[in-house]
Amino acid sequence: MERKMMKAYRILELGKPPVLQDVEVPKPGTGEVLLRMGGAGICRTDLEVIDRGIELSPWIGPFTLGHENSGWVEQLGPGVSGFEIGEPVISSCMSSCGKCEPCLSGSGNYCESMVARGLYKADGGLAEFMIADHHQLISLGKENPIRYAPLTDAALSAYGAVDYARCKIPGDGIAVVIGVGGLGYYALQFVRELTSAMIIAVDTSKERLAIAKELGASDLVVSDKDAADKIMALTNDKGVHAVFDFVGIDATMALGAKITRALGIITINGLGGGTLPFFWGNVLPGIDVRFSQGGTLLQLQAIVDLVQRGKISIEYQEFGFDQLFEALDALRNGALSGRAVVTCKPA
Repeated sequence: MERKMMKAYRILELGKPPVLQDVEVPKPGTGEVLLRMGGAGICRTDLEVIDRGIELSPWIGPFTLGHENSGWVEQLGPGVSGFEIGEPVISSCMSSCGKCEPCLSGSGNYCESMVARGLYKADGGLAEFMIADHHQLISLGKENPIRYAPLTDAALSAYGAVDYARCKIPGDGIAVVIGVGGLGYYALQFVRELTSAMIIAVDTSKERLAIAKELGASDLVVSDKDAADKIMALTNDKGVHAVFDFVGIDATMALGAKITRALGIITINGLGGGTLPFFWGNVLPGIDVRFSQGGTLLQLQAIVDLVQRGKISIEYQEFGFDQLFEALDALRNGALSGRAVVTCKPA
């Protein structure tokens, strides 16, 4: 019998926690697919949504939370082909128009009319079912989709940053990953797989630095007042070619400016709210300073291929559907071991 109602965690008001509600199971329209949800990853962007909404986007609510989504194809909307009922898939949260200049140039993750499911403009996956556009989906073959949920944002955002910057990193280059948490964990692996750079990992946690060593970092630096001097010493005072900042506070952005050599690149993904004074001498000539946003479906497919070839590991901690608030508290308190993934089947 076709389900009429489902459970979903809904954001009803900014500054308030999500509320578990009974809502109608959505019906897929033209070009859409109904997914039976497997897992939804949560990250600090979800905390930002709960606390105040997305900084660069107006409040459009209420909506269902959850932007790192995976599950099984439940129903195909009109005009959809290439997927089978029961097929495991992951879904990029970003849906682009395909018509604007960024989309036409192959950078749909910077679409001028972006829809981000679970963040704004569309319902996400912290529910029993979710709608996705068919061009947001990547098939997983016969894999269990739950463990793949973090790839759709944590890994994809990191891949997008590294893929863009790798042309700035020569064969004997040096790259720095600041913050080896959710996104940095993946960025370090992508630098290792996509470049031949020496990798320096920077973090406040010695435990996370130990993990970075296992993942391929050649040098480990504790993030403190002496970090810049230590990194410059490791590079014979020449500086590094690329910095990936997954913290984004004043101190880490200043660190990036101090250690990046001329013609290098500083990519900031962290949502720490920091600022980088941009004036002559504070940032060397020719350095690109950029904010990076997500990635493309082609890049998401490349990530899945890397995982299935055993090149990239996935770090996650599973929570039941009724444990969402435990997962959010663990995230706020820095008590997670890997990405939190909430399984989307009520007890």
